Amino acid sequence: MFDEILTFFESKTKGERMARRSDFSPRDFVKYLPYIGLLEFKYNEEGEMIDAFCRLNGSQTIMIYGDLTGTWLSEMKSQEAFYRVKQRHKIMSAKRQGLAITSQILSKYKEHIVVKALYVPLSEDNELIDRLMLVVDYDTPNNAQDPDF
Repeated sequence: MFDEILTFFESKTKGERMARRSDFSPRDFVKYLPYIGLLEFKYNEEGEMIDAFCRLNGSQTIMIYGDLTGTWLSEMKSQEAFYRVKQRHKIMSAKRQGLAITSQILSKYKEHIVVKALYVPLSEDNELIDRLMLVVDYDTPNNAQDPDF
């Protein structure tokens, strides 16, 4: 899945710029929509990213992070996710490229779930990252069908 999405954006950008929101339509990723989230960033006058709005949260991302659609990350009860997004935003801004992250979480049954996330920064002006496509997948112990987070 990650390879297909990266190849798609590489064909649009030719490696010469960051991807734009206008480079794709949800129809381009129909089979992956359950795994995709879209964030829109808010900046202060100094150009620092100060918040992120969850525009879209696919059903598989909801299983991991909860339903954040229509939520500002700064308003979440736990600030861990917002902190991680801010840190990764800084890295993407400095490197002008996306990230692939692997981490482990525990299910409510204390099973280790390996979460893989692809961060695709989107920039209309090729300078400021205004949006983020987050693609999330996971592996469960013994390939269980429902990890029951």
